[in-house]
This record gives sequence, structure tokens and C-alpha cells, in this order.
Amino acid sequence: YPAYGECDPRVFMVITYCLLFGVMFGDVGQGALLVLIGIYMLKKKGMWLGRILAAVGCAAVVFGFVYGSVFGNEHLLPGFKVLEGGGVMQILLVSAGGGVVLILISGVLNILTAFRQHDYRAALFSANGVTGVLFLAGIVGCAVSDALFATSLLSKGPVWLVFALLLLSIWLGEPLTMLFGLAPKEHGHKTSAGMMLLEGFFELFEAFLSWLSNCLSFLRAGAYAIIHAIMMLVVYTLTGADSGSLSVGGVIGLIAGNAFVMVLETALVCIQVLRLEYYELFSRFYKGTGHAFKPYELKK
Repeated sequence: YPAYGECDPRVFMVITYCLLFGVMFGDVGQGALLVLIGIYMLKKKGMWLGRILAAVGCAAVVFGFVYGSVFGNEHLLPGFKVLEGGGVMQILLVSAGGGVVLILISGVLNILTAFRQHDYRAALFSANGVTGVLFLAGIVGCAVSDALFATSLLSKGPVWLVFALLLLSIWLGEPLTMLFGLAPKEHGHKTSAGMMLLEGFFELFEAFLSWLSNCLSFLRAGAYAIIHAIMMLVVYTLTGADSGSLSVGGVIGLIAGNAFVMVLETALVCIQVLRLEYYELFSRFYKGTGHAFKPYELKK
């Protein structure tokens, strides 16, 4: 349960989980099968897992139309072809960019939660606070602008001066909070200045590692989309479906290959998306230290 003042993460998780699953498992045919299996599990068996399979199956169908993939066949529909041209590099860059956007949204949720809980140090001067969000958004935005429009923002001194001030505010977050009178009264001045500087330095170092590792971790979203396309290409090659000459054994192999890839990737992608949610997103804004409300009952 969310702690007092924390954002309820359920809507955020529903949207981002389905979005990431669809990116990794974009296939119209296999996604539609997941929807049907999920509905059957829910309606006939009463299994809660059916709701999740139906939801992620819908996302897989949507991104299947984006990729133009139907049971691994990418020639039936128009769309973005992962294995053609520069598709591999493009989908990896889009995955990393989408990861940065999700990390920034998580930072905004942390800022809202910290303000509600009157934790102004975390809201203003932390890696997931205002300064951290501005730094990550600024440096990524400048890099994208330089790459697309040749603006050369990252070669300008004033830009790096702003970045340096943002990083310095994270390092000196504790003294700045005290300076502006935003520290809680019980905090006092028990910590020495040297210890505050040392703690701030390690927090800044941890923030750098977190930004780098979390942004790179979202590359797995594009990587699984590539793996899905390659595995289905192998199935079509082994069964002879790519050459247009399908025997009875080839049809059976094609069906079995689709079933194997769908089951394997559904399990793997569900686990990987859950990992991204837990480590890269939830750890930035959610603690979950609340308790369920149980009203007091008078016993006669």
C-alpha cells in the first residue's frame, strides 16, 4: 500500500507495463491469441492472470500493426521492419529514449510525493528531485538537439555551467535545505559539515551510476523486439515458409514454432518488464510502506 502522501502507482504501472510489453512482443496474431487465452482463463477458469494476459495481448496487437508482423510474417502488413535497413539501431535508440521519458515521469511522481510529505530535500535537491530531473532532461535534450539539428549545444560553456550548478545543488543538497530553512526541525545540526559534503558526494556519484545504468537498461525493450523478429525468421526458414513452399510437415512446424516462441517470449517479456518496473521506475518514487485501512469495530 502507498504510504501517506505517496502517489498510487497502479494506473502508472498498467500503462507502462502494457506499453513496454507491446514494444518487446509486437505481433498481431500472437497478441490476439494472448487476448483470447486471457479471456478464457478469466471467464471459464476464474483466474486473475487472465486479466493481465488480455491486457498485454491488446498492447502486443497494437505494436504488431506498428511492426507489420502477423505470426512473425512481416510481409502481410506495412509497418516498421525491425530487421530491415537501420531498423535495429533505430529501435534501440527509441527504446533508450522512451526509457529516459519514463525515468523523468518517475522523477516527477517523486517530486509530487516529496512535496506532499514535506520532504523538501528529496523534492528539490536530489537525483530524483527537481535538480535531477532538470539535469537529465537537459543533457538528453541537448544531445538529441545536437544529433538532429546540429545545434552544438553541448559545446557551449553556459550550458555546461547550468549543468554544473544543477549537479552542485545535488551535492550540497543538505546544506542548501538548511540554508533555506526547509529542513525538518528535529533534524537540527547534528551532522557535521564534512559528513554532509561526503554524503552529498556519494549521493551524486550514485545518481550518475543510476542515470547511466537505468537508461541503458531500457535497451532490453528494443533487444527483445529484435529477438522476436529473429526467432520468427528462424521458424520461417526452418519450415520453408519463407520460400513459399510449405509441406504438411512445414505447416505443423510453423504452428509448433509459433506456439513455442509465443509461450517462451510471453514468460520472458513479462519477467523483463516487471524488472524494469521494479528497479528502474518504482525505486525512484515509491516505498509502499502504508497499511490497509481497517475500521474499528464495536463488539457487543
